[in-house]
Amino acid sequence: MTDKKKLKIKIFENNYHSLVLEVSKKISEKKEGVVFLLWGNFAKAKKELIDDSKHFILESAHPSPLAGNRFFDNHHFSKTNEILTGQNKTPIDWQV
Repeated sequence: MTDKKKLKIKIFENNYHSLVLEVSKKISEKKEGVVFLLWGNFAKAKKELIDDSKHFILESAHPSPLAGNRFFDNHHFSKTNEILTGQNKTPIDWQV
């Protein structure tokens, strides 16, 4: 990979992460009862951006082979739907 290509990837990654951080902050500020799924250490490190008095935070290992079953045993999809239905919100159809 060329240095120019590496630089473009790095710029994209930085912009993407900045966007995700800003969107997460705004959602936390302006909404209530949002379920945040924080998968992996990078996501978990951003927990401080979320007002946990207004929102629900589910944390887990990242869904990668390195995590083993720690991700698949978290039941975040069913837990998210339990939280949503408990708020009289429509559950998510997770089927692809």
